[in-house]
Amino acid sequence: MKAILTIFLTVCAVYSHGQELTGAHGPANTWEPHWVKIESTNIIYYFQDTARIQKKVERYISDHEAAYVKINEVFQAVLPSKIVFYVWIDRELAKQILHRELGFTLPKTCITHAAIDQTVGHEMTHTLA
Repeated sequence: MKAILTIFLTVCAVYSHGQELTGAHGPANTWEPHWVKIESTNIIYYFQDTARIQKKVERYISDHEAAYVKINEVFQAVLPSKIVFYVWIDRELAKQILHRELGFTLPKTCITHAAIDQTVGHEMTHTLA
């Protein structure tokens, strides 16, 4: 019984130190780095960090909003919610937490995990199609 309790407490401790992967819209905000939320017309963005890359963030958002409009002219999708983009700067950290390579989309949930330097429009097409 003591061994089972020790194992249970160890698992709980590991899980509570950043291993929780999903919340209402994707990764929970319980692990580092801090997520910065920016909401635009069609997409909600969560950036790992914006302090060092502010110009890239502005460009990323404008490019993705323009791509959304252009792609949705073709598909005319009516989504249940805005697309949620988790934009990662650190690919290795993303792989460690998500247990897979970036970029991927979960179309039915409107959630995308992408690298900051990933091709514009590719992942959102999976959601809009």
